[in-house]
Amino acid sequence: MVKYLIDKIVENVYVLRLNDNETKYFEALWPIPEGITYNSYVILTEEGAILLDTWKHSYVDLFIEALNNVTDLRDIKYIIIHHMEPDHSGALPTLLNTISNAKVMGYPMVLNMLELFYRVKPLFKAVKDSEVFTSGKKFLGSFTHLGFIGLKL
Repeated sequence: MVKYLIDKIVENVYVLRLNDNETKYFEALWPIPEGITYNSYVILTEEGAILLDTWKHSYVDLFIEALNNVTDLRDIKYIIIHHMEPDHSGALPTLLNTISNAKVMGYPMVLNMLELFYRVKPLFKAVKDSEVFTSGKKFLGSFTHLGFIGLKL
């Protein structure tokens, strides 16, 4: 059975975690008898919510349900995509149909991949390595080849 958990990590930061024991192979290649976990993070700021990654598309309804338990979807201002593997980006097309005003952030290639994989063209901000992301006066982190790191609230 698939179920999700929502945990508060620190003030205004939540992890949305789905434990998938139905998928038997990671990327259709490697056996994973114990299942796989998809993680997405929500940072609540004074300017709005920031979403880091989504879940696999087959769980988009559960993802939106979990997300609605943390924030109103209309409050999501930014969606940061670390990379385009479907376990990180699969729910994005459905989510963008619901909240078209959110700006997607990622490396320049992410936009091309969104258009090719999902046939969506969102509001998009290309980021560079070491680019700093702030909300108001708070440093939230920076972008590196490893993803969005350095969260400090």
